[in-house]
Amino acid sequence: MNRIIAILVVCAAACSDDAQSPGSSDPGSTGTAGTDQPGEEAGTDAGSSCLMAGADCSSAPNGCCNGAVCISDTRMPDVGHCAVTCLSNTQCASGCCATLASGTAKVCSPPQFCSVACTMAGGFCANGEMCCPGSICVASTVDGTRCADTCIASTQCVSGCCAPLDNQPSTNVCSPATFCSCVKAGGSCAAGELCCAGTACVAYGNSGTYCGALCTAPAECASGCCAPVPNKPYSVCAPPQFCGL
Repeated sequence: MNRIIAILVVCAAACSDDAQSPGSSDPGSTGTAGTDQPGEEAGTDAGSSCLMAGADCSSAPNGCCNGAVCISDTRMPDVGHCAVTCLSNTQCASGCCATLASGTAKVCSPPQFCSVACTMAGGFCANGEMCCPGSICVASTVDGTRCADTCIASTQCVSGCCAPLDNQPSTNVCSPATFCSCVKAGGSCAAGELCCAGTACVAYGNSGTYCGALCTAPAECASGCCAPVPNKPYSVCAPPQFCGL
C-alpha cells in the first residue's frame, strides 16, 4: 500500500532572504536577544550631528541618522552601531537585508543573517532539516522522508506525478510515479488504494469506503451534496442522504 503524508511544513520564512532574524529590544534600551542576533535599540534622529551608518551608537542609541537604527549583537550587548534600514537584499552592500525579531524593521546585516541553509526537493528531512521554499517534508512508503515540491499539476513534476498527501488531501506534492496510479472519484479505496488528486478516501457509512471528490459547495457535486468529513478540514461529494436530501 503506497502512502505519502506531510511530516512538517517548513521554510515558509526560514529559508527566505531574511531567514535568520536579528534580535530586538525596546527603543532606547540596550537589549539583547538570541545568539548571533543583533538587537534593535533605537529610532532615528535627523540633524547635522546624527550618526552615520556603521558609527558607534553605544552611548547615543537614539543618535542614528534618518534611515538607520542602533542595533547591537547579543555577544556584545553594550556595543551598538547604526545600521541602515532596508526593504530587500539588493539595497545592502552585504547582500543581506534581515528582519529584526521585533518585526518593526529590516536592516542591512552581515551575510550570516541571511544564510540559513535549506534542503532542496529530494533531500532527506527525517531529522528536522528545513525544506526550501515551495517544498514540504513528507514521508512516503516508497522513498522515505524527503522534501517534496508542492504542485498543482503533474506537468510540474519531473516524475510526471503530482499526488495528494494522505493526511492533507487538499495539498499535492511531486511524488514517485507509482503514486499516480490512483483511484478516481467514486472508486473503492477500502484496501488502502491511492485516491487521485482532488479526492480523498472516505468511509460512507454502510455504503462502503470510496474516493470522494473534494468540494466546497453542493453545486460542485452531481448528487447536490457536499458533506463535511468528520474530524477533517474538508468536505467531499457524497450521496444525497448525507445531506438529508
